[in-house]
Amino acid sequence: MPLASSGGLWLDVNPDSHRERPHQGGPQEAGMARSTAAAGVVPITGTREKLCSAGFAILRRAGFSGLSVSAVAEDAEVAVGTVYRHFTSKAELCAELFRRASTHELKAVADAIRGQGPADRRIANAVATFAARALAGRALAYALLAEPVDPLVDTERLAARRRYTALYAEAVATGLAEGDLAPQPPELAAAAMVGVVSEALVGPLARARIVDPGHGVLTEADVMIIAEIVGFCRRGLTGRPDVTIDTLRIARRAAEAVGRG
Repeated sequence: MPLASSGGLWLDVNPDSHRERPHQGGPQEAGMARSTAAAGVVPITGTREKLCSAGFAILRRAGFSGLSVSAVAEDAEVAVGTVYRHFTSKAELCAELFRRASTHELKAVADAIRGQGPADRRIANAVATFAARALAGRALAYALLAEPVDPLVDTERLAARRRYTALYAEAVATGLAEGDLAPQPPELAAAAMVGVVSEALVGPLARARIVDPGHGVLTEADVMIIAEIVGFCRRGLTGRPDVTIDTLRIARRAAEAVGRG
């Protein structure tokens, strides 16, 4: 879902890129900001991008549970009321961050799956890409894949899973047409694969994120996790024993790509 260098997910945050001269805003300003946003009047300025950059930096460090409107305002050096002028609530801000991150990650997987070679290899490259990027940004990937969230964010999570499923289903259908994969319903195979990949990563991400949120450097143990997930998917798709050396090569290439950023 996992997720570019420095964690592989969404964008590289420049800590000096979201600085804005602070100003004071009291309860009246915050209330007016909420009313403006609720009325559908969202100012289209660079401030919204600064707020998203600040929010994303916090998300990478501490997940959704560590993100608050006041923390975003402080990091962006704006008043709390300024945040509410662009987002009606923390949930809306988190949903926006999730949408941006998942869209960026989906593009990376789509680029891998639409590359050259037989379907099973292209799908293997896509799975390896997703897993490597997730393991390179553990805290953020866990937040996107498994952290308990507001229903508004959960709606975005489900939408992201549907987009991944559609992407994999297209590749499976192509593989079936080319005779490269074992007979199977493309949509069912794709949904199962999305579930397998996500669930297989949750355990390693949950354990590792506490010690290291991830900074784009993968270990040999990470490479083996990627290879095991890829191998499982390949066996299910082809109905044939996995070629371990080839799968390990795919996993290592994906890990190296994340390291290069």
